[in-house]
Amino acid sequence: MNTQIINQTEVSNNSYNINLADRLTGIEATEIRSKIENIMFQDCQTIYLDTRNVMNADLSGINEVIHTAYLLSNSSKELVIVYCKKSTMAKWIDATSLNRFIKTALIPSES
Repeated sequence: MNTQIINQTEVSNNSYNINLADRLTGIEATEIRSKIENIMFQDCQTIYLDTRNVMNADLSGINEVIHTAYLLSNSSKELVIVYCKKSTMAKWIDATSLNRFIKTALIPSES
C-alpha cells in the first residue's frame, strides 16, 4: 500500500504531529486508525492532524477524523485538526461544522 501519511513525529513530551500528504480518503482512514491506535497507549495528550497539504478528501476520511476524535476523547486525549483557510479541509470543516466538536487550528497559508 502506498502510504499517504508522510510524517509522524513527536512534537513534545505531550503531543504528536501526523502530517498528511495530499489525500484524506477511505484508503488513508485505515492508516490513520492504525497510527492513532499506536499513539493512544503512549504518554501524549494531544495529537495534531496536519491537513495543510490535503487536496482530496472524501466522507470516509472525514468520518475517520470524527471517529479518531471520539476514540481519543475516551482516552482523555484530544485531536486538533490543523488546516489553512480556503483549503480542502476548510471547506469540509465549514460544510460539516467539525469545529463545533473537534478542536481546530487555522494557520496562515504559505503562499
